[in-house]
Amino acid sequence: MSSKFLEELSNDYEKLFEEEIGYDVIIYAGEEPNVKEIHAHSNILCIRSKYFHTALSNEWAGKEDGKFIFRKPNISPHLFNIILRFIYSGNIELKNLQGPDVLKLLIAVDELNIQQLISHIQEYLIKHQTEFLNQNPTALLLELLLKRDDLNMDEIEVWEGLLKWCFAQQNIENDPKKWSKDDITKIEKSLHRFIPFIRFYNIEPTDFFYKVYNYKDILPQELIHDLLEFHIVPNMKPKTNVPPRKPKLDSTLIQSAHIPLFASWIDKKNSSYYDNKSIPYDFKLLYHSGRNGFDATSFHRNCDNKGATIWVAKVLGSSQLVGGYNPLDWNGNKVWKTTRDSFLFNFKDGKNFSTAKLGYVKSPDNAIYCTECQGPHMGDFLCYGNNDWRNWDCNASHYPDIGIPDITNTPSFKVENYEVFQRKLVLIVTPIIVNPKSKIVVHEGEEPKVKEIHAHSNILCIRSKYFRTALSNEWAEKQEGKFVFRKPNISLHLFNIILRFIYSGNIELKNLQGPDVLKLLIAVDELNNQQLISHIQEYLIKHRTEFLHQNPTGILETVYQHETFTDLWKFFLEKICEEPKILFDSDKFINLKAPLLELLLKRDDLNMDEIEIWEGLLKWCFAQQNIENDPKKWSKDDITKIERSLHRFIPLIRNCDDKGATIWVAKIQGSSQLVGGYNSLDWNGNNVWKTTGDSFLFNFTNGKIISTAKLGYVKYPGNAIHCANNQGPRMGNFLCYGNNNWKNWDCNANFYPEIGILNNSRFTVENYEVFQVIKK
Repeated sequence: MSSKFLEELSNDYEKLFEEEIGYDVIIYAGEEPNVKEIHAHSNILCIRSKYFHTALSNEWAGKEDGKFIFRKPNISPHLFNIILRFIYSGNIELKNLQGPDVLKLLIAVDELNIQQLISHIQEYLIKHQTEFLNQNPTALLLELLLKRDDLNMDEIEVWEGLLKWCFAQQNIENDPKKWSKDDITKIEKSLHRFIPFIRFYNIEPTDFFYKVYNYKDILPQELIHDLLEFHIVPNMKPKTNVPPRKPKLDSTLIQSAHIPLFASWIDKKNSSYYDNKSIPYDFKLLYHSGRNGFDATSFHRNCDNKGATIWVAKVLGSSQLVGGYNPLDWNGNKVWKTTRDSFLFNFKDGKNFSTAKLGYVKSPDNAIYCTECQGPHMGDFLCYGNNDWRNWDCNASHYPDIGIPDITNTPSFKVENYEVFQRKLVLIVTPIIVNPKSKIVVHEGEEPKVKEIHAHSNILCIRSKYFRTALSNEWAEKQEGKFVFRKPNISLHLFNIILRFIYSGNIELKNLQGPDVLKLLIAVDELNNQQLISHIQEYLIKHRTEFLHQNPTGILETVYQHETFTDLWKFFLEKICEEPKILFDSDKFINLKAPLLELLLKRDDLNMDEIEIWEGLLKWCFAQQNIENDPKKWSKDDITKIERSLHRFIPLIRNCDDKGATIWVAKIQGSSQLVGGYNSLDWNGNNVWKTTGDSFLFNFTNGKIISTAKLGYVKYPGNAIHCANNQGPRMGNFLCYGNNNWKNWDCNANFYPEIGILNNSRFTVENYEVFQVIKK
């Protein structure tokens, strides 16, 4: 059965705007005698309007014959159809409306709580509706607009718009040389209430001189004096506390002009791709070393679990800025994180953008390192503890050489301050997203199997953040009036499945094999369809786990590389830990990336005997170095290579050292006999005898019959326990040499009593286990 996403969709999405298939909402718009009945769909209204979402979810809308009823006498049918067209298609056309109708439309969308349109219509009124400014709009509305901090216009444009409105009210020409005293008085009175809302101190000096000072006769003389003083006298502060329209970037190191540059780099575009009005991200200050503390603890307290971040540091005693972008997060301890999207940057002069150098990661497996005792660590460039910065990457192995001081010439350096900003995605809404009849041409698959697929831009805009961004920012290619996308990495079959979901809300997965479902998941991740990402992960977990056996290494690495596949990553990791031989016995286990192997070895729930884990690690290590598993044949160079390859993993191999008191039990090969002992101390140390009077050995002639047990406490405490790296358990002269080579040399029972353990002869055991003894 196909999956339905009924909360957003109906079966024929592209026809919903024009046809009335399956409507369940009746809206009576307008006043008598011009009331018109309009039909709509509750699921679409719920998603696109907070007003309808509240009305329908709280069920305060009236119902007749199973249909929701809304009465909107204060909104004309014409304007309501414009609003519905926007709700369904994402399109709104304002240029054919007269000014008064634009104002009425603004009031209507405010009532329906459609925030995107509220902002857009306000901006449109000020920028484009000159004829409306000539028709005496409500002064209160204009005042409300001018008070807004989020009015997305340069202040000089706001001022010029206000002047247009004022001159239109008084029917006076915009030429100060022609004004009479009476004209000046009229203009002053008209402007008076709005002057406090103009952010004059945020107008550039040139614009102030030519576009503000030119109107000094209609402005308060004290204001003119203060503005002249501000622009002429060095370091003069504004006389008012009115903030800029856009909140000033909270930073002591960078300016707002840096932000478009960072956004362009994040999206791997050229440096001038974004400007201040098209940035698709917000940057929120998380951490300021001067305010929050230079120590690593403060860094992690403020920056862990915050997702993608960008950090900037000012090198002490210079104007140099260095920093980096982490698209993942900073949480974790002693963990390497893999990404291809991180980068480092260096401004030789932080105020001169032409001095910027950028370097994207070269070694994705060593892109980001997280540990509790350090600040930012990318590749081999890191902050040790409190303001001790070092760049060990002398050979540019992990990131390109972009001029950041390295240990060759600068063992370490300090910074005046560093800041970390959280990167948040924002949705940019443009005035008219696309023409409803416009088409998109998508070229799918690789040559020679490329096929052209046609789609509708308005549907894609509504249903896909990827296409919405592509079309609203106009970075999609255009040919003969049609948007063209090329997707050689997505097969025709899979793209048709995705389009079917976008149009109808239906997706059929049961006929796909596991590998194809995973490819589909990768494709929808690229297209940023969050609903499908979650749904496909859930499907794979429920119905396609068997395909993990086919290529566990490749699947695990694929899932690991996609940060949105969190559910699948957690499931597969737990599955591997539950059945580790799926991976460890795979032919491709030796190709597993080191960070993934490290993650697995850190797991407490890895369901393998430790010796098997160790043997698996050795197999992997020898394969990496192309060295035979025969110590007798190793050269000194081989030993060095193996040591380096194993070094990071050695602490992760679980043994019995440093675990305190333990009891061990072994079953002698080919019998039911159990032997073992109790070590009241621990097993750590090398070639060390340990003293205790509490240890003992035991022997069950038949492990299932308790009455066959014999017990012997230590007789000679000075030789109770012996610890050595090349041995297993050793108590007195009863020990395990290397791999399953057991012998009891205590023929005369010098160290422990004679309790029937085979002596002076070698034997093997089927298995042995060690248990940590924890006092309750």
